[in-house]
Amino acid sequence: MKNFQHINNPGLNSNNCIFAFNPVDTTIAPARIIDRTCESFKRWQNKYHSFFQSIRMISCQRENVWQPQQKRWNIVCLATDQSGNVLFIHAPAQYSVHDLINVLLKLPIQISTTMYLEGGNTAALYIGSERLNRHLYGDPQSNFLIQNGLQSPQPVPNVLGIVKRAR
Repeated sequence: MKNFQHINNPGLNSNNCIFAFNPVDTTIAPARIIDRTCESFKRWQNKYHSFFQSIRMISCQRENVWQPQQKRWNIVCLATDQSGNVLFIHAPAQYSVHDLINVLLKLPIQISTTMYLEGGNTAALYIGSERLNRHLYGDPQSNFLIQNGLQSPQPVPNVLGIVKRAR
């Protein structure tokens, strides 16, 4: 995780997805998901100021890369579509990650690369603007924490905020 000069974690993990934003100049997309199985992170690491990593859900080939599982919980993920739009997705119903990916792939919006952000009762999304304010949360009764060996609520590890640029 890196934001301009602040580096929270300098190492690359094996999860294969990196969200890049805050471009160095205006000749490239404002944000992108880099799937390290299809393109080199080195190509992009000096073209953006900010990066974070997470677990790949849908590959750059539009394939479900998550194994089927029985566990279900609320999920928040980040995706791009084939037009380059960035999508913040909150699943209000509990799904296995594999099943949610299959739902996303069937949507008519042509979702491409997708990365997992959070699951269970910490799967939260807040949208705030002059016209709309929404707080979306994972089910507080979710058994996600117990299924994963945690018995008490956990803090949200990171927050991604977006602010409209002044014109």
